[in-house]
Amino acid sequence: PAPIGPNARGTIVQCAAKPLQSDGASKPSSKSYSPKKVSQPFVTLSPSGVMGDYNHYRTVALENTNDRAVSILTMDVLRRLSAFEPRVELGDLGENLLVEGLPYHFFRVGERYTISGGFSAPGSDSIAAVTDGIMIEVTEPIVPCSNLCTLHYINSPELTPVQRIEKCQAFLGELGIAAGFRGWYATVVGGDGNAGGGVVKVGDSIMAA
Repeated sequence: PAPIGPNARGTIVQCAAKPLQSDGASKPSSKSYSPKKVSQPFVTLSPSGVMGDYNHYRTVALENTNDRAVSILTMDVLRRLSAFEPRVELGDLGENLLVEGLPYHFFRVGERYTISGGFSAPGSDSIAAVTDGIMIEVTEPIVPCSNLCTLHYINSPELTPVQRIEKCQAFLGELGIAAGFRGWYATVVGGDGNAGGGVVKVGDSIMAA
């Protein structure tokens, strides 16, 4: 991949979250399960995760580890996936933050990044004034998981069982071409005068700290 300058800056083009579903659809074993998250105008980040978002594996198997508080994906990945599967949509990979203007390899484990955004007022859903930023630290690359094969264009009734398996394998193979291509997990380090994080909204910028 081409080198990226240290002052490179990206833009948050989608925020997404999906709460725990009362019908059990949040569990990958459910026939109604989908990894797709729902677009939001903003999300609130804290060390414990994205407010109003639920990830079954993180919650049950990893005991809500702060190391996977937020997931990040870059638009270059979705563009490549769209060539493989034209029906791919924003949010399909379960990303909380979708970034335009930076390639996937800009992010590195152990490095910190600043997202410019406002803080949510205590007890309010409103967005406060813009601050100097919310800091996150990338903790690990996301590994392609077979849960993605529940997406409707892979687990499709139009395909035979063999075709579904083949498409699933090809899709995961496409996402596994390099570490971080599938996306990145990050922990929330803090924000401007607030160690608890803050609000990230569409249009905010992200850059190396």
